[in-house]
Amino acid sequence: MITICPPGNARGSEPEFQFQKHGFHPVERSTFDAEGTAHNATGFSFSDMHQGFQALQRKLMCGRVSVHSCWYSNSDCLKILTRALERRSGWHARKCEGSWPERFENAQRHIEQDRLPALIRQIDSLCSAYVRAKNNGGPQVYLESLQRRIAQEDQTIRNYMKAATILAGIIWWFYRCGYNSVQTAQQLGVSSCSVRQTVFRLNNVAQELGLL
Repeated sequence: MITICPPGNARGSEPEFQFQKHGFHPVERSTFDAEGTAHNATGFSFSDMHQGFQALQRKLMCGRVSVHSCWYSNSDCLKILTRALERRSGWHARKCEGSWPERFENAQRHIEQDRLPALIRQIDSLCSAYVRAKNNGGPQVYLESLQRRIAQEDQTIRNYMKAATILAGIIWWFYRCGYNSVQTAQQLGVSSCSVRQTVFRLNNVAQELGLL
């Protein structure tokens, strides 16, 4: 006779139990001596459930502070997103005017017309330096340093090309869905370090606007 059990809840959605000393042992595993008498090999029984166990609740983001209501308000998120995009475009201390949608469009236009061309020229210069050093038999340490810088600049360019998408995605996945930095990075195709840096900057922007 085969008993088919329904699927259980997702891991982490309910408390899990473990021993206080973080050891995992079988419960009521019987052994038999030479005379055939059964003995409990571990000394634990199901009656110890409320004595030697403690509840362990796994969360998606350990150490996350309570999420402020501003992250669930579309109007507040537009303000945070716009101001973060203005900072991303280089307008840290500039006093921008206009409505929030207009400021968003201006910041995105500035990134496309000014920031991206400058970054592309910089990476072109690094690539030219790498080719020259490679052809002239330059030291391997110098070549490896240029490779790292080129990779970093390439990632920066890609992040600038979809800056608004990344910011909005972090607000959605990290704050609203409760994902941690690694899970958020997997959804957006960026590094987890970049997600944590952006979260720090978004919190600073929210404090600057008086929303936190």
